[in-house]
Amino acid sequence: MTLPIYFLRRLGMPRGHRLTSSKPPEEVVGTCPACHKPVFRKTFLGVKQVTGIYHGTDYYHYGCQPIQEWETYHRHQSDKVRVELGNLSQEEYRYWIGYVAKASTWAQCRACRTVTYSAREREEHFKDKNFLVGGNQCTVRLVNAYKIMLTSTLCVVCKQQRWGGQKWGVPLCDRPECEKLWKFDMTKWAALAYQLDRQERAAKAVAEGKVGIVTGDVFVDGEKLTRRPFCQMCHMWADTKEHENLHALRIQSGDYEAMD
Repeated sequence: MTLPIYFLRRLGMPRGHRLTSSKPPEEVVGTCPACHKPVFRKTFLGVKQVTGIYHGTDYYHYGCQPIQEWETYHRHQSDKVRVELGNLSQEEYRYWIGYVAKASTWAQCRACRTVTYSAREREEHFKDKNFLVGGNQCTVRLVNAYKIMLTSTLCVVCKQQRWGGQKWGVPLCDRPECEKLWKFDMTKWAALAYQLDRQERAAKAVAEGKVGIVTGDVFVDGEKLTRRPFCQMCHMWADTKEHENLHALRIQSGDYEAMD
């Protein structure tokens, strides 16, 4: 009687047929100075890849690679810096300079440097017509300034590359030192001060009659005159999203009729 092949295989090869290994050979390219283990060069899909990185004169594993000096400095500084919440809600730091102590009620407007001591005073400040510049309140002035500042690649505080980073619509890098300074320091940041000064000079030129509001010629950059639409009813530039929303809201509320 001839025994079935599966029975013979079960007796002779109970754990299956052992094939030759298809794993490509590994080549040792060096020894990691940090963990003293070999670093290999493997072949995967016909491409040779090293399981580490070359740094200086030696090969390191990715987890053992030394940190560069500048990165060590910033990590060390960031570990020591703690950004407190402060006495304001986080979104308010877009318009106000706060205080570190949470119990404090002090806050200073970033645009006109007016000091307030309560949430109600902060709210009323933005409604006060005495602080309008060119028909714009402080919040609108700051938002317009931030929009221009975001076109720059530099952080407003440290003036280093921010790689597209921002917070509250403000061009800030990801360093906690810069966030803390922005929230609590009373420094007049040069980039913001320049944009606010441009707005004040533009409003002054309009008030002195150097620029025609009716024709839309406005003082924008330095001594250069350029043409922008100006809404006499809203007393603000008409080419901004803020004006479109405000104008439509006033038409709906019946403050004035719609214009063709």
